[in-house]
Amino acid sequence: MALAQRDVDVAIIGAGTAGIAAARVLVRAGLSVLVLEASSRLGGRCFTDTITFNAPFDHGAHWLHAADKNPLVKFGHDLGFALYEDQRTLKLAAPDRLPSEDETTAYRNAVETGEASIIAAAERGDDGAAAASLPREPAEWRQAVSFRLGAFDIGRPLSEVSILDFGRVASGPDLLCRTGLGTLIATLGRGLPIAFNAAVSAITTGDEGVRIETAQGTLNARIAIVTVATDVIAKGMIAFTPALDAQQTAAFQTLKLSDFLHIGFEIANGVVDIADDTHVFSAVRDERTFAALARSGGSDVWYVATGGIFARELEAAGKETVVSYARDWLISHFGSDIGPAIRRDAATLWGRNPYIGGAWSVAPPGQARARTALREWHAGRVRFAGEAGHDTMWGTVGGAWESGQEAARQALTIVRG
Repeated sequence: MALAQRDVDVAIIGAGTAGIAAARVLVRAGLSVLVLEASSRLGGRCFTDTITFNAPFDHGAHWLHAADKNPLVKFGHDLGFALYEDQRTLKLAAPDRLPSEDETTAYRNAVETGEASIIAAAERGDDGAAAASLPREPAEWRQAVSFRLGAFDIGRPLSEVSILDFGRVASGPDLLCRTGLGTLIATLGRGLPIAFNAAVSAITTGDEGVRIETAQGTLNARIAIVTVATDVIAKGMIAFTPALDAQQTAAFQTLKLSDFLHIGFEIANGVVDIADDTHVFSAVRDERTFAALARSGGSDVWYVATGGIFARELEAAGKETVVSYARDWLISHFGSDIGPAIRRDAATLWGRNPYIGGAWSVAPPGQARARTALREWHAGRVRFAGEAGHDTMWGTVGGAWESGQEAARQALTIVRG
C-alpha cells in the first residue's frame, strides 16, 4: 500500500490495543485516520494464536485485570465473548513430593503479607525498591514471594521495581476470555483503516502538521498519536524532528519493558489430575523457576511462564532452550509421565521482536512519576499513548485502551479547534 501524497487528520503509529482504541474514537467522530502498523497483523502484544494447538493460546496479554474498572469488559460482553472470572485456584508443586495443605497456606499467606507490605510503603509515599519493603519473616518463603510478586507478576526482580509504581496498580477481580484476549482485541480492530508492513522511521513536526516516513512511503497528518512500545522509542528506531525533550527522552529510557516468557504446551488430558485454570507455583525456594496455568479455559493448553533475570537469560539462548527448561520444570514438578504427553509447544519471545522489545513497562525505584512525561504533547502535534503512560493500569490492555482513548480525545479537540 503506497502512502505517497496521502493526507489525513490523524496518523496513529501502532495497531496494538492503544492504537485500536484511539482509531475507534477518531473514526467515530468523522475524522480521516490511518493506522500505521510495522507488522502484518493487529494486536501488538495482545495476540491469540489459534493454529498451533487448534485452541486459543495468548502469546501476550491473557487476563482482563481489575475487571470492575476495565473498559474492555463491557466490549467483551456486548460482543458475545465468553468472559469468566479467574478463581485463582492455587496448587503448590515440588519435585518428588506433594506439598501439604499447611505449606500451601503458608505460601499464600506469605505472598499476601509481602504484597500488603509493599502497598503500605507506597501509601506512605516511598518510591524506593520494592524488595526493601518485603517482611523479613517468614524467611523461608522470601525467594518464592520475590518470584511471585516480582519476576512473575512484573517481569523484574523486586530490587528493580518502584514501590510507588507497584502500590498504585488497580486491584480487583480478573477475567479470562475463553477464546483468547487477543481475539477480542483483534475483533475491536476490524474495519479500521490500517496500513500493514508500514514501519515508521521518522516523524517531522512543523507548523501545519507532521510528516511521517514509513516503509510504504510518506504520510502527512495534522496530528500523530504514537502507540509503539517504549523500547522502540528508547532504541531510537523512530527519529523525531525536533528531537524529544530531555524529560520525555529520559522517560522512555526509564520505562523499558520487562522480561517475561509465555511458553505453551499441549498436554494430553488425564495425565495430571488438576482442575481447569489452576495456578501452579513451585514450593522450591528459588527465583530461577516457572509457574503454570493448567488447562486454560478447559483445553489441553498449559501456560508456563517465568520472568525477570532468568527469563532474560533464557530468551537470549533462544526458543529451544526456553522450551527445554520449561518442559524440564513440568517433568520435575509433575512426574516423568507428563513428558510423553506433551504433544506440541510454542513460546513467546517479545524481547527478540524488533518492533516490541519486551513484555510491559516497569518503573525502577525512584522513577514512578516518569509515566507522567509520556502524556505530554511533543512539539504540539505528537501524542504518545499506551500502557506505559497509565498510572494505575500500566502493563495491562485496559491501561493501553484508556490511554489510547484519552490521546484520541485530545487530538480531536486540537483538530476541531
